[in-house]
Amino acid sequence: MKNRLLIFVALLLFAACDNPKDKSEKFVIKASDNKYISLDLNNFTLVANQDDKAHAEVFEKVITPEGKTTIRTSKGKYVSADLGKENKLIADREKPSDWEYFEFVPADQGTVHIKSFNGKYICSDQSKGNVLYADKDHAREWETFKLEQQ
Repeated sequence: MKNRLLIFVALLLFAACDNPKDKSEKFVIKASDNKYISLDLNNFTLVANQDDKAHAEVFEKVITPEGKTTIRTSKGKYVSADLGKENKLIADREKPSDWEYFEFVPADQGTVHIKSFNGKYICSDQSKGNVLYADKDHAREWETFKLEQQ
């Protein structure tokens, strides 16, 4: 019995050591108003404006070699909380740096809050045309998202 337990623990440790930095996830994002996030190709902003999942942008969560989380679009561009544009989420970066790091914070019922590098939560701001901004100090309803795997 003791040997089986040791083998089980060894297998768990081996699985835990699988390099998570080489992993990525593809998903679409649904905002709290049940609109999917799309990418406006005119100005590269993220907007919660799609009723149909088929028209949503497919994102990829990518972990950098330093262990930081970035979000990449299907066009290969990284999402940024652009300080020069009132923390609007823009997807036009070729490679990630400080403004392109995010944290996915688990919330209720399979949802998440997304926190930007500056400690602000991402919001689908209905008063600003459902454009996504990283400008909220606290996560409430408009700062809640559902990630649907692709």
